[in-house]
Amino acid sequence: MDFDVAGRADYASCAGDQQTIEYGTGPYASPPDFASGCGRTWQWPDTSSLTGVTFIRSEIAMQDITDGSSHTYLVGEKHLAKEAYLNTACGGDRESLYVGFGNDTCRTGYYAPAQDTEKIDGVSYAQWRFGSAHVEGFHMAMCDGSVKSISYAIELVVHKRLANRQDGELVDATRLD
Repeated sequence: MDFDVAGRADYASCAGDQQTIEYGTGPYASPPDFASGCGRTWQWPDTSSLTGVTFIRSEIAMQDITDGSSHTYLVGEKHLAKEAYLNTACGGDRESLYVGFGNDTCRTGYYAPAQDTEKIDGVSYAQWRFGSAHVEGFHMAMCDGSVKSISYAIELVVHKRLANRQDGELVDATRLD
């Protein structure tokens, strides 16, 4: 695929509050081909420990968002390296927005959000962070459809709670605006 013409996005869905989700490897591996995935030969991974609303083979319904739809992230702006805005140099922005589950289309609340950086920093785990080019913060759509402007200074524990659909730790999201 020619990535100069593929549809990439500045937004990613929330996969939860776990550290990373290594798409294509380990417990989140995908089948080697379409036939294996559709047939009975592929052993799909157990995703019951994942805490977000979107992940590989997710079937999360509104009743599964036990923290409440206004208290749970659905989709938000993703942190990127400014040098990679127009190319595929950033590990979390190389593929089309239509690839499905992966670090190009999903982020977690495990890492603190950040404003887009000038250079790619291998230690920052940019490909898993939420963030944006905005100076003050980034935007998140909650599961109820509302959109919140979230400060980069949000406490990490609060950010993680908003990324987890079922931890029982409710956050007053009306105070995030």
